Amino acid sequence: MFLSIGCDDTSVLRVILFIKSLLDIVFILVPIGLILILSIDLAKNVITKEDDMNKNVKIIIKRILFCVLIFFIKPIVSLSINLVENNASIDFLTCYDLATFNYIKDVNLLEKERDEVEREQRLLAQQAAILNNRSNFNNSGSSSSNNYKPDSKVIKVLMVGNSLTYMNGYGEILTRMAKKTNKSIVIVNAVKGGKPGQGRNLLKNTLEYKCWSANTNSCSSQNGHAKLTKIIDIDFAKQGRKSWDYIFLQNWRPSESSIIDSDTAIYNKVKRNLISSKGFVVNFNRQSSSKRSAHLKVMKDVGGSLVDTWHILMKYPKYKNALLLHDNAKHQKASGAYLYACVVYAKLYGKDNLANSSNSNSFIEVYGSDSLSSFHPKPKTGRKQVSKKQAKEMQALVYKYYNKYVLFY
Repeated sequence: MFLSIGCDDTSVLRVILFIKSLLDIVFILVPIGLILILSIDLAKNVITKEDDMNKNVKIIIKRILFCVLIFFIKPIVSLSINLVENNASIDFLTCYDLATFNYIKDVNLLEKERDEVEREQRLLAQQAAILNNRSNFNNSGSSSSNNYKPDSKVIKVLMVGNSLTYMNGYGEILTRMAKKTNKSIVIVNAVKGGKPGQGRNLLKNTLEYKCWSANTNSCSSQNGHAKLTKIIDIDFAKQGRKSWDYIFLQNWRPSESSIIDSDTAIYNKVKRNLISSKGFVVNFNRQSSSKRSAHLKVMKDVGGSLVDTWHILMKYPKYKNALLLHDNAKHQKASGAYLYACVVYAKLYGKDNLANSSNSNSFIEVYGSDSLSSFHPKPKTGRKQVSKKQAKEMQALVYKYYNKYVLFY
């Protein structure tokens, strides 16, 4: 689908932006022009005969109709595309909404970041190959492969953040997806609500934690309050080990230097309990590309990865209304939490179980009541269930854009 590809093509986005700018001008000039012309026509009616007056009235009506029709250009184009190709209008509207100067700039920056990551990956792979040839020693635990998969049967995942992490409890939705696909997992949320803070605040403050599990009799001490350094020592999986396969750190909003201090400070505290640095992940679910670059710098230093959930979410049609609450788009609805869960699932297990199109048979059948988490501070806020159709659309969206918006070392 051309328009689907165009949403990631800056040249196409620039064309759409140019058309949007022209339409904005037209939408301003046409009503002004109409008022002037109608004023002239009405003045003519005052001095003309009755027959000519009826003729002028018809002309006035036609001009008003043509003016109104101009404002329906966008929906008419969308409908036309939809008639030609099924569901294509969704991609057109998404491209149209995304075509802004800031988004185009962000796409360009993301391409440069991804090229840099790929270059670094190639260098690391070459260095690893040289070392292996010299030492003739194969240590899978220290491999530089980007396809890091935990060795343990039960995957332990810790999610650290604030309300963007616990809102509508996407950790619980994730465990349901894991259970449906016969995966054994233990997920723990460690959160501190309120305004985003620096990493040292997360380390200093007492966090609320909640544990969920799938296909395993785990989750000792299911919920409570403790410092992060204490939480990472709890054996939630009852395996006799305090190590974690993955630790997801929600991104924050302070200055770039604070972001770097934040990621680094938390990593230095949790790395003793982390099986591999490749399991240290920043879940980028808000804010600007400059801050993403700061997070990515830390991931390069520690050998972790960045999951750009926010830009995948932005690809969903009318994402602000469909996925975000009406609190200045600060938090996600249950539908937004569902998309977050899909992204993290793809990071943990790969994207192949997700629907690869909205009509695909490859689909994790978690929707309806299963799309709502019991862990939510305001049960009546954004609690509408995700339908089967929406679930397929969101899984297909993650499947399509996952490789583009996940950067790792």
